[in-house]
Amino acid sequence: MEKITAREYARRHRKSLFEVIKMIQQGVLRGEQLEENGRSVQYVYLDKSDSSPAPADHKPSAPASDTSENLAGEITLLRQEIALLRRELRECCRRVGKRE
Repeated sequence: MEKITAREYARRHRKSLFEVIKMIQQGVLRGEQLEENGRSVQYVYLDKSDSSPAPADHKPSAPASDTSENLAGEITLLRQEIALLRRELRECCRRVGKRE
């Protein structure tokens, strides 16, 4: 069993220190807090075979067809919003031009 600091674990797994400590408190990771040189240090215990992040962190990806449909819908909404903003900008510029 390997013992590393929570900060090192966070760096290796590209997580924030807060997330790692939260995972320890929730029981997802094994760890302990020790007093060293007057400072409190959080450690994470890893099995030799456990070199990957905890399985609870794994997020299933959406199927490719759902993702492309979602993107197409978002693109349509963005295009509509751009068209609306262009119309408002033209109207605003016309009103400003009439005042001068």
